[in-house]
Amino acid sequence: MFAALAWSLHAADAELRRALVPTSRYTPSELREGLCAALLARSSARRRRVVLEVTLIAGVNDELQHAHQLADFIAPIERACFDPRRKSGRTGVLINLIPYNPTYNRLAEGETVESRNDMSTLGIPHYSFFERPSWERIDAFQDALRARGVWVSVRASRGDADASACGQLATNRKLAAT
Repeated sequence: MFAALAWSLHAADAELRRALVPTSRYTPSELREGLCAALLARSSARRRRVVLEVTLIAGVNDELQHAHQLADFIAPIERACFDPRRKSGRTGVLINLIPYNPTYNRLAEGETVESRNDMSTLGIPHYSFFERPSWERIDAFQDALRARGVWVSVRASRGDADASACGQLATNRKLAAT
């Protein structure tokens, strides 16, 4: 098995991550410290493997600066996962980029953005306006991470035509309460 843990990080910047994951109680740095401590407590370096999930959202967290922040952020995790016996030279940390899958959950008639969890104070549009980045931006983000020596992949999108892709489970009609 590759990963002992998968962490939905989405942003290394604390303020941006808090906006994207409002239920998070801890900053990314606090979570990283706990993760590194747990990894180092494992007796075998070969079992120190982590997948960090980052959903890329156009204009929100897909800029090259975000890629560089992410590469800086994961450096302590890479050190905690380092195993000199790995012939691949990989650290045991994989960044899995997930292009955003739009739900097209637009505002209902009479509903305002302010009535929902508005993130406009950070310059982030309401989630119903999120879009998938272009493949050029996704490739540039991936290339920036690879240039920094980060092991990175892009998740293939499946099920988006049926509104059943990762993070996309939605319906176009209201379901009756049971």
